[in-house]
Amino acid sequence: MSFGILLRDWRTRRRHSQMSLALEAEISTRHLCCLETGKSKPSREMIARLSDTLNIPRSHRNELLSAAGFASAYSEREWDSEDLSVIRDAVTLMLDNHDPFPAFALDRHWTLLQLNKSAHHLVGALSLSVGSSMLDAISTDGPVAQAIENLEEVQAHMRTRLQAESAKYGGDAILDAARAKLGPVAQSPSVQPAMVPVIFKLGDLRLSLFTVLASFSSVEDIALADMKVELMFPADESTKAILNAGA
Repeated sequence: MSFGILLRDWRTRRRHSQMSLALEAEISTRHLCCLETGKSKPSREMIARLSDTLNIPRSHRNELLSAAGFASAYSEREWDSEDLSVIRDAVTLMLDNHDPFPAFALDRHWTLLQLNKSAHHLVGALSLSVGSSMLDAISTDGPVAQAIENLEEVQAHMRTRLQAESAKYGGDAILDAARAKLGPVAQSPSVQPAMVPVIFKLGDLRLSLFTVLASFSSVEDIALADMKVELMFPADESTKAILNAGA
């Protein structure tokens, strides 16, 4: 596919007209039109400027560069690669310091990359471990979904999150497929709560937890840019006491 077609496709996905994109990228509408029709060839600097303006993910920026005849600029390293050892150390420190509350690192498709001790206990009780997909676990009728007391509420928020994450990438088949597996949209209450915790019922234990998401900034690796850390906190005093007792 040509650079012009790819650029026009991303402009449409991000709901920009040629004029609005040109204004934001600080180029002329005429030049943008010529780029889309193939009458003008972009420089690497122009591709970077338009990609930043359109918030195009790094993997797709490589596609734009390739279509314009340039070499790819972004690599995708494996999580266990030597290049990411400092990053893994930082994530380990973050996760370990969060004990006795659960915390874990996830990739773009919600695969568990790293866990702290509390998270190992929690997901182990749900038949999950490093390498398992939280996406599949919550969107299918298995041990995790069965253990979530407020599954309809959780899936409603998950549906919104998956839609936003897929839109970020200009569409993602795996995220879209998981979203399609979720149950029908439940009727929203007239007054929304401040936050919706995930309530796990594990035998005699009832754990109510909410999540804070963290991500890396100023990164250029494709996989690392998509990685996130989930820090779970107790949503009530009972859960806090249970987790502190297990420390």
